[in-house]
Amino acid sequence: MKNNGSKKISPTLESLNIFFKTLGLIVFCGAIIPFVVIWWLSRSLEQAIILALVFDIMAIVLFLGSVKSKIVQSAVIPAMVTTSIDNYPRLDRSYLDNYTQRLESLGFKHLGDIGLAGEQTKLNTGVARIFWHPEHNCLCEIGQNFSGTDSNKDVPMRCVFGSLFDKAWTLATSNMANVNGIVYMMRRPKSLWQRYPEYGLAEIESLLRKHLDLREEISSTLNLAVQANLTLEDYIHHEEDQGVQRHYALEKKNILVGLIEAYLFELKPKFEWLGDYAKFAKRNKKQG
Repeated sequence: MKNNGSKKISPTLESLNIFFKTLGLIVFCGAIIPFVVIWWLSRSLEQAIILALVFDIMAIVLFLGSVKSKIVQSAVIPAMVTTSIDNYPRLDRSYLDNYTQRLESLGFKHLGDIGLAGEQTKLNTGVARIFWHPEHNCLCEIGQNFSGTDSNKDVPMRCVFGSLFDKAWTLATSNMANVNGIVYMMRRPKSLWQRYPEYGLAEIESLLRKHLDLREEISSTLNLAVQANLTLEDYIHHEEDQGVQRHYALEKKNILVGLIEAYLFELKPKFEWLGDYAKFAKRNKKQG
């Protein structure tokens, strides 16, 4: 498809550009300025080089530590509560109703509506309608996020099909248009996902089929059972636990490596993350 005009840079990519420019300045100035000062005072080239490198490394470590601390603090662990869609005047009610009717025609049962709670609602908030398919043992979430300050930054409604396996494996299939690079940094080896942004309401059944087909492959290959009879409380507990796991993954992440990954993701977004699936599949094949 031909691209008319320049592509709009995402806020995440803008922030990452600023980060790498700042890091470059720190690397350069953190070495050059101490080198010049120390060499002028001591007239020892060797001492100037060694101390300049020490100052430079310290400056880089402090800067990266500060950036990581801010990112970790911003990754708020979600708290979810049951809610009413009447509390969200900017919600696309027509789209929500159309999605609801389509999902119910496919056999999904409406479990309830949930929203974010706590400190995170000061910056953004969101609402989601949760469904369960008793035959497919499959969850579905349709939801929308809203910017706390600018309605033009509200995220369009998305649909996510989800399945929980035993042994802590999960699979999510969505039609989300965008996933930012910072979220990609928090990926985990057993939390698998795929997304098809080109699938809208009319293709919802095809999106479900994509999910069920990959789920069957994963279940068969890794000998995993799909969890059944999940409730709204199970879903809330799972999502809050996933938030804890994402936060933990971010804390363990090498921040420089992570931000490079995030930058590359922003430049060339990925539409699938299968984590350690291939590794475990290969191991099972050898054992079988």
